[in-house]
Amino acid sequence: MKKMLFLAIFVCLIGGIGWAAYRYSEPVRNTLDDMGSFIHPIVMEYGWLPVIGGALLVFGAIWAVVDEQSEKENRRRNQGERV
Repeated sequence: MKKMLFLAIFVCLIGGIGWAAYRYSEPVRNTLDDMGSFIHPIVMEYGWLPVIGGALLVFGAIWAVVDEQSEKENRRRNQGERV
């Protein structure tokens, strides 16, 4: 239950910071509007589900590569300490 509460508070904070950045920062607003104008035709043709799935697939791949590199670095560091 504590993890869910922490997650809810964290998501609300990130959402509030994102809303404030979009509302009060012109560069952030322009960047997000440009991203929206890029994604809009794709959403209109295929729908939201493939767009969200594709984004999750890309982020998952990035996460997997970063995680694999950190595991290799940890193994290398552990082997160096044993010798």
